[in-house]
Amino acid sequence: LEQYSGVKVYMTREGDGCPVGGKSNKECLEYRTSYAASVHADLFVSFHINSTASTTTSSSGAMVFVPNYSKYNGTMSSLAKKILNELHALGLKNKGVQINADDHTNGKYDDGNWKDDYSVIRNSVLKGFPGILIEHAFINNPGDQMILASESMLKKLGIGDAEAIAKHYGLTKEPVITEAQKEQIRKFVNRM
Repeated sequence: LEQYSGVKVYMTREGDGCPVGGKSNKECLEYRTSYAASVHADLFVSFHINSTASTTTSSSGAMVFVPNYSKYNGTMSSLAKKILNELHALGLKNKGVQINADDHTNGKYDDGNWKDDYSVIRNSVLKGFPGILIEHAFINNPGDQMILASESMLKKLGIGDAEAIAKHYGLTKEPVITEAQKEQIRKFVNRM
């Protein structure tokens, strides 16, 4: 994404562990969205690999969870469809755009809709920006496992996510100027 003009990516964690050790999972998730708010994020994207409780599953494919909050639902659903189209083109079944606000334990947003169950989505909304959660494939599905086991496919999935986000926001790539080109420009400017 940082290949696109004006984009700065902030990672809220680099591995599976909590970025602020010794905290509960709830505190870690809240920290991550608070950090995103502190850097004035426009979007919070949570990347996941799906799984079921069984050893193997027939469930396969990608799905994207979007906010149940009316201010963000439409535009994030549009983004989610773009992401799913990219992932489908790479061989993942499109399991669609999802909302997870069905346990009703988190109360309602100020628009009257039930708050999202996923903390990163709910807390992003509460901090003033949209959050989405991308489930890329099922780790316990044999077909999806083959995709996830390939380093080149993992890279393609990441590129697909980035390209969909870029399309959604109308981003353009900055021209790449080599050092030799920069030197030619300096020489030209110095001659003027």
